[in-house]
Amino acid sequence: MEKIEQGKSYDAGELAGLCGQPEDVRVFEGEKAKVITQDEGNGVVKVLEILRQTPRCPNCFEIIDTIYTSRTVQLKFKGGQWVEEQADRYFNSQCPSCQEEFNDEDLDNLGVPQEIR
Repeated sequence: MEKIEQGKSYDAGELAGLCGQPEDVRVFEGEKAKVITQDEGNGVVKVLEILRQTPRCPNCFEIIDTIYTSRTVQLKFKGGQWVEEQADRYFNSQCPSCQEEFNDEDLDNLGVPQEIR
């Protein structure tokens, strides 16, 4: 399944399918995406703005609502007890469908905030 791209032209029926709705040339709002388009004629529309789009894995293009993550931490004995301490900024993440790892650019495109990585 293809990701919808701003500025790209689509067949109206294809775009309706990517949005997850029945074909409607004027409104493209479905459970998978909501986009503003411009009619280019002959059943072709151009995406002007993507208002909402369900995240898709950039590798397998499956819809994802979960990202598997792993962080490296150390356990330190401080003040008479064990505490978790971040050892470094090592963080990896992967798709639950294809198990491929995401890089920083993938996470940016998926909208994952930097502060939770």
